[in-house]
Amino acid sequence: ASIDPVKETAPPAPATEGPIEPVKETDPPATNSAATEATPVDSDGTCDALCDKREEARISKFGGDLLNVTDVVRMANQAREETVANLREKYGIHFDKLFVDSETKSPGERYKGMKPVEDISTYRLRRKLKLKVLRLLQEVRERESNVLGCDCVQRQGKAAGSPDEGVESIPDFYGKYVFANGGHSQAAAHGNRYSESYTAVLTEDLKPVWKAMGIDFVGRNYAVGGMPATPIVSTCSKETFGTDIDFLVWNYGMTDRSGESAMYYFYRAAINPGRPAFFDD
Repeated sequence: ASIDPVKETAPPAPATEGPIEPVKETDPPATNSAATEATPVDSDGTCDALCDKREEARISKFGGDLLNVTDVVRMANQAREETVANLREKYGIHFDKLFVDSETKSPGERYKGMKPVEDISTYRLRRKLKLKVLRLLQEVRERESNVLGCDCVQRQGKAAGSPDEGVESIPDFYGKYVFANGGHSQAAAHGNRYSESYTAVLTEDLKPVWKAMGIDFVGRNYAVGGMPATPIVSTCSKETFGTDIDFLVWNYGMTDRSGESAMYYFYRAAINPGRPAFFDD
């Protein structure tokens, strides 16, 4: 489930597994046309070369234009298909048994665990994911509107540096998505390699999909052997997991089966500035 302060009367139609849907960009705020005309932005043409080279480098780096929402969706879907192909190669003959729902009758419910759930929590989780992508688009636009004196969105201004300098400032990512796991020894991968904990495996598999959209997927495994959820971890939630988490897992089935303890764990995380979604494993 995910915690959200917004009250809603009813969830929309249930979601099904399938290609990532486009997100709608909101219209930019209205501007005072008179004020804009009164204070025109000088442009001497020097920004054209800088912005052209920066755009070419950005598209080459990410495989598409992060300023174009349609292109972002295309890149995400392409990365998703590549991830599925990699998983099929990794698990070989076991892939279908582990991941494919052989009893499904709908093309949109091909993989296990992706059946539609008619509840507000699923809708809110999907909304949080879309908001993350919208913030990415906003961040890219803000960065591109101020590059060494050039507005590369409107293609105006006067360059205060060379085209090569404009390319150097392109970041590796424009945002991040943080997945955090709290739990006992099983979640911490005791008796196994840390790199083979499910947090590490999940991060490895999902990173390419988020990277295609210019977002860094970060996995944080803070599970501790023999540790209950309450009081220490729950009380110190933001100090343990951080204030920027987007998704938090409760994985204390063997060490803390108290319902009250789980609710306290979720409550403390709910007041985290990151407003994370929750999953009770």
